[in-house]
Amino acid sequence: MRIHQILPRLWISDRNSASNKRVLGKYEIAEILTVCLDPISWTKQYEHIRYHHIALDDVPMQNILTRLEELLSILEEAISSNRSILVHCEAGISRSAAVCCAYVMRRNSCSTKEALNHLRSSHSCYPNEGFIEQLEIFEKLLWKADKETLEASENYGKWLTVNGKTRQNGRIKGGANKNQRDGDDA
Repeated sequence: MRIHQILPRLWISDRNSASNKRVLGKYEIAEILTVCLDPISWTKQYEHIRYHHIALDDVPMQNILTRLEELLSILEEAISSNRSILVHCEAGISRSAAVCCAYVMRRNSCSTKEALNHLRSSHSCYPNEGFIEQLEIFEKLLWKADKETLEASENYGKWLTVNGKTRQNGRIKGGANKNQRDGDDA
């Protein structure tokens, strides 16, 4: 069982724990936010739980900043309604950790490093390098990621461009695939 409390009413886990009825009941999970490519199968969903799914790939090119306001809104709505929410990806180490880290950063007005240290005090997590870079941009933008703020950000604009090509949906536009690294030619 891999489920850890990050803050009151905010939990993180892997996919298996997010589908385990006993675990979900034990921790009184009322909502689940899935941040991997595939949602939890309807055969493993439970009536009393509200499910959310935002498809994110665990690759450095995946743009999470454009989805961050939506993700954080889901967390804030659940937590402010006194409903425990579980954020999970496949292993509970990268995507879900990046989302929880962003929430901690905004809630506590803290740095990426401070938020990661907070998460790591209760849960082993290692967001990929692209997620870390985006969390650092989020910090510089004073924990904002709305469209206007991102479009006005020079740091975000630089992050979006890799070797003259633009990152889109976990890929580099112009022929690169998701397995290519930032320094590889397209």
